[in-house]
Amino acid sequence: MKILRSIVFIILVVFSLTLRAQLIGDRYVNAKLGQGVLYGGRGIHIEYRYKHVGIGLDGGYQSEQYIYEHTVKPSYNAGFNARYYYFHKNGSWQAYGGFYFGWLSNYYLPLIGEEKYNPMVYGASPIIGIEIREEILNVDLGLSLDPGVLILQKSQHPHYGDQWNISPNIGIGVNLYALRSAIKFRKKIKNKEWSAKPIHYQKTDSILPQLDKNIHDLLIEQKAANIIENCNQSAMFVNEKAFYANDTLFLLKQVGLKQYIYIKFYLPEANKEQFYSAGLNSLVQVYYINQKLNIQSTDELPTILEDCENSVSALKGLFNIYIKNKSCSATLDQLMFKDASGSVFFDSISFCKLSF
Repeated sequence: MKILRSIVFIILVVFSLTLRAQLIGDRYVNAKLGQGVLYGGRGIHIEYRYKHVGIGLDGGYQSEQYIYEHTVKPSYNAGFNARYYYFHKNGSWQAYGGFYFGWLSNYYLPLIGEEKYNPMVYGASPIIGIEIREEILNVDLGLSLDPGVLILQKSQHPHYGDQWNISPNIGIGVNLYALRSAIKFRKKIKNKEWSAKPIHYQKTDSILPQLDKNIHDLLIEQKAANIIENCNQSAMFVNEKAFYANDTLFLLKQVGLKQYIYIKFYLPEANKEQFYSAGLNSLVQVYYINQKLNIQSTDELPTILEDCENSVSALKGLFNIYIKNKSCSATLDQLMFKDASGSVFFDSISFCKLSF
């Protein structure tokens, strides 16, 4: 019981830390319900993933069993695992392999007879499987390959190590990151923050050159304060990313279930505090991506368009960005795209306090 209490405590602490990391950074948390060793029998599995590596914690309940005319008592169980994923960012499935430690089985064998033994086995085993993914939901199909020898308290588990114990793991999960973005997007539609109606623009050849001409006359403090104020009034946690490489700042924000805004901004002096405001030009390139993306880390942002089949560049828009201490806040206003399905308009899109 001491081992069980310790593992449950570790699960609670690590889960709270990983959830916080998920909500403030470039990582995500996957919550799954399922059956198998990775779910403590029948239970929940929480995974924290960064790039190719995932760390999972589980807790579940194994009901009473009747094995070889012997009653095995029920138990509450826990464990954790580490996985390495082989993925493609636009793929709908990915294979994984890893290692698990925790509850393995509640067992009984005829060779035990009436001998006293501990039916609840804790130990380690390799795991393999695949994850079939959509934007929000995913299905995990895997196997726990327990060799029977990597267990704790071997003397209390007679004959357990005489054979391999291969167990299936089946779970249905929710990507909390994508779920939160979908809810936010639906609220925008309900509140009419996102509009499919045409926006009336002033003539581009008059307003944009004038903005460029007057950019150096704007007050940096005032403009920066406006951008930050917009960020403070928006939701705290959003699906947006930033990455800096080769004098270019890359920004990505999810604005729908499978829709993204992607920005490439030429920024040769990243360490300098500065404010920039202008229409779209050779220094600022904005794209609308209308397909599912599976971005595991920010260093994929520079090459994201190479694998995109449904992306178009913006026809109109105004770009404002404030940069300080390798962090940026930005807005896009009166943004217009045109793809195969027609015109797409956004009144305003914000990128808030992103480190790069």
